[in-house]
Amino acid sequence: MLRRKLLVSLMVAGLFVTVKMGHNDIRIEVPDKCRPIPLFPDEQEGTFEIFSGEHLQDSLQAEAQGTMADAKEQGIPFAHLEVDKLTPAAVGEYLVFWQFVAYYLSVLEDVDPFDQPQVERSKEISFLLRKNLRCQISNRKTKT
Repeated sequence: MLRRKLLVSLMVAGLFVTVKMGHNDIRIEVPDKCRPIPLFPDEQEGTFEIFSGEHLQDSLQAEAQGTMADAKEQGIPFAHLEVDKLTPAAVGEYLVFWQFVAYYLSVLEDVDPFDQPQVERSKEISFLLRKNLRCQISNRKTKT
């Protein structure tokens, strides 16, 4: 029962991954013909012009913050993972993080994380598909 409660508390409906120190040298350029388009059809205020020249990183941060705030207001559970910089090391840390999540969730569910029959079956299917693809390519080459 305790395990079930812990799993329920770990469930999230959304995951937001943001980068703290993104590429702030990229700016948004809105084409001239799109600048007068209203942001909200029912309102007169604001057009796409406001995005022109804005740093892409700032815009992405605002979008993430707005989406997370809405999820919070709606009572939608989510997790937010902020990466310091987008580097190969940070991406590796992110992948290891999910490996730990998968491992611990399987332990909590009494599932052996190292016995993965579905993984083995998916490998069998993918190898069969590759074999069939090679045969199709080979047949095409012999026809020409």
